[in-house]
Amino acid sequence: MQFTDELSNIDPTDNIIWNKFKEDCDNEDFDPIIKHCEDMDGFKWDFYMDYFQRNISHIYMRIIFGYETLVDNVCDSDLDYLEFKPEIKKLLPN
Repeated sequence: MQFTDELSNIDPTDNIIWNKFKEDCDNEDFDPIIKHCEDMDGFKWDFYMDYFQRNISHIYMRIIFGYETLVDNVCDSDLDYLEFKPEIKKLLPN
């Protein structure tokens, strides 16, 4: 996920930016990902999406599912901001 976060800060379709990103990248764990995401012409979104689907998408889905479960079970659905349900608030010490 760290690679995805760092990638979101650049335009990888710009070969100059992509090559600079690769040069500045000092994380050895990123090397196989970078190799998977490009061909001779540089970065390819379809190669990245293949990597994302195989290795990362399930992590995001777990986070989203966990958040939805938490909100549905703990938060007051009558409010437009996050707050405990009244029955939970009653149990909490003041």
